Amino acid sequence: EQQQQQQGQEKENEKKKIIKTKKLTADELFIKHSLTEIKQIKQNTEKEMEHHQKQLKEKVKKNYLHMINTNKYIYNIEKKCNGLVENIEKIITQIEKERTRERERTKETEKQTEEQRKYKEKMKEIKETIIKEQTKRN
Repeated sequence: EQQQQQQGQEKENEKKKIIKTKKLTADELFIKHSLTEIKQIKQNTEKEMEHHQKQLKEKVKKNYLHMINTNKYIYNIEKKCNGLVENIEKIITQIEKERTRERERTKETEKQTEEQRKYKEKMKEIKETIIKEQTKRN
């Protein structure tokens, strides 16, 4: 346990050195620290850089996966919208067909009505003619 505490303290001291050395120029680093300390600082800096690279890769990976999922979501929305548009177009086509049929039925009904009117007029004429003929005979 004491050894773990000591290692933890050493790591803490190394971090403090790194923080202090980040602000130093190369010349200042070699003046203030021994070659062994500089090698340790270099190793610690490389470890920190690796750690940051891993974090960056993880963030990029998460964002990439999010983008892929978003792309799939957008694609699915597009498919559904296209399906809706197709259904609406079918409905419009059906409505237009029904309107055309209704117009044709209306025209047919108008024709029949006109024929019935003509028939009634003809029947009226015939009736009048018959009445005139009967009146003449009498």
